Amino acid sequence: MADIAELAVHPSTIREYQVFVAAVEKKSLTEAARTLHLSVPSISKHLMKLESRLGVRLINRSTHEFEITTLGLSFYQQCKNILVQVSEAEEKIKFLTSEPSGKISVAFSRVLLTTNVIALFSDFEKQYPGIKFDIQISDDIENLIGNGVDFAFRIARMEDSGLIALPLLKTELIFCAAPSYIEKAGRPRTVSSLLEHQLIVPSYIKTSDFLRLFDIEKLDERAPFDPMNFTSSNDIQALLQAAISGMGVIATLDISAQNAFENDQLVHLFPTKKFGSRKVYLVFHNREYMPKRMHLFKSFVLEYMNYYVGAKG
Repeated sequence: MADIAELAVHPSTIREYQVFVAAVEKKSLTEAARTLHLSVPSISKHLMKLESRLGVRLINRSTHEFEITTLGLSFYQQCKNILVQVSEAEEKIKFLTSEPSGKISVAFSRVLLTTNVIALFSDFEKQYPGIKFDIQISDDIENLIGNGVDFAFRIARMEDSGLIALPLLKTELIFCAAPSYIEKAGRPRTVSSLLEHQLIVPSYIKTSDFLRLFDIEKLDERAPFDPMNFTSSNDIQALLQAAISGMGVIATLDISAQNAFENDQLVHLFPTKKFGSRKVYLVFHNREYMPKRMHLFKSFVLEYMNYYVGAKG
């Protein structure tokens, strides 16, 4: 395909191409006029000028007929390619010369709210004050696909072919409790001994799935899990606060409890055991062109997380 600089297309010709492409795609001069905010007579005038210059009929049109000719169909794709190149060329110029601005819509997984990952939004805005965020707390992938969300931070990888999932960091499931709880109830020495303790779990996790979901080792079947023994909540901040206040043992991700560890508010109960790991992903649509603000954010997140992981290690 020729470089856009080699096309040397006159602006009036570009308008004719836009009209022709819109007419083909909408299969109606009236709808093409509505799309381009022009009058129907203006649409007809542009089409006649294009056909006159080419010396061919592109569209057979009358009061009761609208049919794209064979030559018209062939020419349509060439026009479409040219318009795409023009659009991309304009965006590249804007990318190089304009100050980044606009709004980025981000879906943030609830479990990540208590992590240091959330701080990247503030750091990004300090560097690019013209870019603002619409942050939605949601774990629903439909939000990303159907509601115009630009990026999502997710714990589980998305399999949808229209999405790209870039791994950011690995996180481990852990059990922890507050020093005050350990002093009162004693420190669990084995995983099976957790059944003798007060447990704090997310209410959105089914009891039957509690172990299987995180791939942790099976507990003693002689003392079955009883949901009545759980302190539960659908909010990760409430769950952590309950643990910090000494209400019981919490199963959570290590990145969610990192700040509590650093402040000596929680104790890692089984630091040598592995109970299953998950990766945090940055998920976004697979698209040919990414606006400047989104490109900057994606690059910033990857750099930020590389630093974050390095600092932890």
